Amino acid sequence: MEFRMTAITAKDNPSIQLYRKLVRQRKARTQNQQFVLEGYRLVTDAVHFSRKLTHLFLTEAAWERYQEEFCSLEADLRETKRLLISNELAMELTETEHPQGVFAICQMPAEQVPIVAEGTYLVLYQLQDPGNMGAIMRTALAFGFKNAVVTTGCADVYSRKVIRSSMTACVKMNIYKTDDLPG
Repeated sequence: MEFRMTAITAKDNPSIQLYRKLVRQRKARTQNQQFVLEGYRLVTDAVHFSRKLTHLFLTEAAWERYQEEFCSLEADLRETKRLLISNELAMELTETEHPQGVFAICQMPAEQVPIVAEGTYLVLYQLQDPGNMGAIMRTALAFGFKNAVVTTGCADVYSRKVIRSSMTACVKMNIYKTDDLPG
């Protein structure tokens, strides 16, 4: 199977503008029900855990390095807009000094299953520091937690800092958002 990509170079490309908007604005993430991922492991883990990618951005160097892996994901990326970007555009999208050249826009899970009595849940109540939130999620996943309940007043679970500090826990766990915890 051929892995087709469209090359883009303009900073004002609508896909690039959407990525930037999702990085900067929690409101945009909520309205679009999308969030951004950066790095090979985050992007491929999202695919392996059945998260839908709407956009995949790769630099030429990243394509050369990870071509075999992305070709093996072709079936999972059929409906994904695949874009080849320049190193200059990659530097516009990243916060790191040496990016891997792999970026994606991911769809938030559509439906949240109601919380049930059985099972183990991590409950994050008014946790506002994104770095701490991601670290707690990462630790909980290591201890076997598959579900996290996030209350109003918490940091945005889909912010770039939470995603990065969770080290893929945010795409491996079921996230339940609630305004009200049962007593």
